[in-house]
Amino acid sequence: MSDLTKYGAGIPANLGRAVDLYHDVRELRLLMEAEVKEVRLRESELKLHIINNLPRDSAGAMGMRYKAKRSVKAIFKFAGAKVDENEAEVSGTSGWQQLTNWIRQTGNFQFLQKRIGEGAVQEWIDAGNALPPGIEKFDLVDISVTKV
Repeated sequence: MSDLTKYGAGIPANLGRAVDLYHDVRELRLLMEAEVKEVRLRESELKLHIINNLPRDSAGAMGMRYKAKRSVKAIFKFAGAKVDENEAEVSGTSGWQQLTNWIRQTGNFQFLQKRIGEGAVQEWIDAGNALPPGIEKFDLVDISVTKV
């Protein structure tokens, strides 16, 4: 990779040359993204193969350099909803009561995201209660890969 493609490298004084360089850097990024997409697909393919073939009751699979173990995380979701394993946590609840009161009064429900507080649901179940209506438990199967 040339020095001209690195962040913070000099920018041509001539605006036309800066436009040309911008185009070249953009094209390089698009090519790299296409390559990364292929690698990501291959990674997913291998991960799914390992998950599907790793016995549930085994200690894992050992390679020459790495070991994979099955891991399962309980996910709570709205019944019938798609699970998004990359969904980010939303933090901060100041003003929550004011906002929810306003939403109830105005009917502006588009200000809310449909998301379940998984920790609260797990505490509810741990206390011996049944799942609330409309919520189901989903076990997200993953692998943990560590150095041997």
